[in-house]
Amino acid sequence: MKIRPLSNHLVVEPITETQTPGGILLPDSAQKKTGRGKVLEIGPGEMDREGFFPDSDRAVPRYPMDIKPGEVVVYGSYAGHEEEVDGRKVRILTEHDILGILEN
Repeated sequence: MKIRPLSNHLVVEPITETQTPGGILLPDSAQKKTGRGKVLEIGPGEMDREGFFPDSDRAVPRYPMDIKPGEVVVYGSYAGHEEEVDGRKVRILTEHDILGILEN
């Protein structure tokens, strides 16, 4: 099974760091309040406010997504919806839920 996000939604695989660099295991209650995850899929982008319909002879204008698949992002811990796909936990977020992109 695969999830194909619509509009300005994206599918993120959460990265859970439950161990400190010193080797101490952290319970869920002691972890950070923001989440990190790797972007797996992105939607086509949000539709223009003009709202052209797909059955018209003009193309549907969309705002391009700023986020690309493969990037690691930071999002609020309560943002989006959690789903399980093929035994993997993923979050479905909107582009507005993303707080930032982690860069090396």
